[in-house]
Amino acid sequence: MGVPLWGNLQRDYNTAYNMSAPYVSGSWEVTPSLNVDASVRWDFGQVNGTYSGGTTVRKDMNNDGVILASEEKVASIDYASTKPVNYKYNYGSFSLGANYKLQENQSVFARYSSGATTKADRILFTSNVLADGSIRGVKDQIDQAELGYKGNLGFGGLFVTAFYSRVNEQGGFEATTQRVIANHYRSFGLEIETIVKLSKAFTINASATLTDAKITQGANQGNFPRRQSPFIFTLLPSYTAGPLSIGVSTIGTAGSYTQDVNQLKMKGYVIFNPYINYRFSSFLTGTISGNNITNTLGLTEAEDSSITDNATNIVRARSITGRTISASLLLTF
Repeated sequence: MGVPLWGNLQRDYNTAYNMSAPYVSGSWEVTPSLNVDASVRWDFGQVNGTYSGGTTVRKDMNNDGVILASEEKVASIDYASTKPVNYKYNYGSFSLGANYKLQENQSVFARYSSGATTKADRILFTSNVLADGSIRGVKDQIDQAELGYKGNLGFGGLFVTAFYSRVNEQGGFEATTQRVIANHYRSFGLEIETIVKLSKAFTINASATLTDAKITQGANQGNFPRRQSPFIFTLLPSYTAGPLSIGVSTIGTAGSYTQDVNQLKMKGYVIFNPYINYRFSSFLTGTISGNNITNTLGLTEAEDSSITDNATNIVRARSITGRTISASLLLTF
């Protein structure tokens, strides 16, 4: 249940969700080198309740007996037009995987999964809710395949996963833009993780994900999905010597589009998060850490889709946290 009231997003909903999800899973050692696992789940539920959108009314907010200009249109919830919510849903999910051991410290694996997710309150206030409270497009379908390699090698570890995924997004309400988002996507990608042990004291952890994602249906077919970076990475070198431990976590991302029309792009960025730990004794540890130490401006999402020439443009965007530095003492007893 919620009663948000701010700006142009005044609304009320009172809904009850009754959900069940029985499942069964199992694994088999087919040979000493080959393991197979599988799982099946069935989700079903029933949703009942009501919801009301926004309206404006003439109201004497300060009770002075006079309707001022600012009181001619007061944001309010339209309880006179309360609408029902009354629908059921059900869908099946499954996952099938196999792991084959090449050597004692190396293996390859494969997995295929199919499932879905429902939208809950995100589907309210959209055209997907019909007059009788029933729903169309209640779930988003997700299918994914993976093929990978895992190795515990002499220098450390290496993990590589190639993936393919397909998403059928039926439509959900985005409160900030007052739009219903409905798209089909597909993506290919490669994830790489590694741990490199240069010495007993010096270790490097790193990861990178490359993604080629496209919208496959609708007006934006062929475009990149919004906010989907084609490349992200992390890098964490660390050094430990006795009671001292130091390192710096580096996180980077390439640019991405603000919206599916691919007209406005957010720049990529890299942030650095250093830390120093010192163990004074078995029960006292001190830490100094920094977040985004270079105070980089990084935008994670924006609602506006384009910039209009020869006009005043205001872009609403969300940024990462700016530079912060903290110090702490941990006492263990």
